[in-house]
Amino acid sequence: MSGSYFQAMGIPLLRGRTFGAQDAPGTPLSAILNDSMARKFWPSGDAVGKRIAWGGRPLTIVGIVGDVHLTALEAEVNPTIYTALYQIDRGPTTNAVFILRGRTASAAAIAPSLRGAIWSVDNGVPVFDVRSMNDVVARSLATRRFTVALLSSFAVVALLLAVIGLYSVLAYGVTQRTPELGVRLALGASPRQLVRLVLGEGLRLTVVGLTLGLAIGIIVARAMTPLLFGVAWFDPLAFAGSALVLLIVALSASGIPARRAAGVDPLIALRSE
Repeated sequence: MSGSYFQAMGIPLLRGRTFGAQDAPGTPLSAILNDSMARKFWPSGDAVGKRIAWGGRPLTIVGIVGDVHLTALEAEVNPTIYTALYQIDRGPTTNAVFILRGRTASAAAIAPSLRGAIWSVDNGVPVFDVRSMNDVVARSLATRRFTVALLSSFAVVALLLAVIGLYSVLAYGVTQRTPELGVRLALGASPRQLVRLVLGEGLRLTVVGLTLGLAIGIIVARAMTPLLFGVAWFDPLAFAGSALVLLIVALSASGIPARRAAGVDPLIALRSE
């Protein structure tokens, strides 16, 4: 590859240099290592200037560049060696990959210019599979995004079921207490006191459930760390949002039936037993 490859791909040069005009056919073979390989084989020193044997050829390390995930985002960064394009000594290559960095992310916009530039040198060279880097990354992440979308839909359905179930259970429980609330009203309790009583009991149950649920959620999220890239395993906004939704539902499930029961005539409430 050429020295401009690292600039086009946004790979930082950490030490030494990239490939240049001095890396021409007939000159000593040069190599550039990624940071992982340099730290693995030269942990206490600088690898620049060292000589290695690679593929039966002696190479001189001229630079160290940053690590890149070449296979998959979740895969470990392997030791990588880059060699100069113009020092290939095994005959002409049958294929080549050109990487261009431009002002537009549309592959369709630059494809005609790219084909024209290559065909101006040799119009018999087939030019195909012109894609933007965004398309390349999107294609590599297609399976992962589908999995995440599927899990997200399951999470939304689970949250809706939890909301419906929580509301139903608490509302049914308060409705079953209508005779009790009637007795309390007959003994002098005010409707506001009854509502606060029911809300307090429902809130206590909800807080216990939320505490257990958050603890289990944090453990599961921590276990999924290997599947995440570029994001933290703990998202306070997501956890707080889910807890807030369930808390509001619990208060509504307790408060609405309690207010309805507290507004009923005590005699009617007692007769419902």
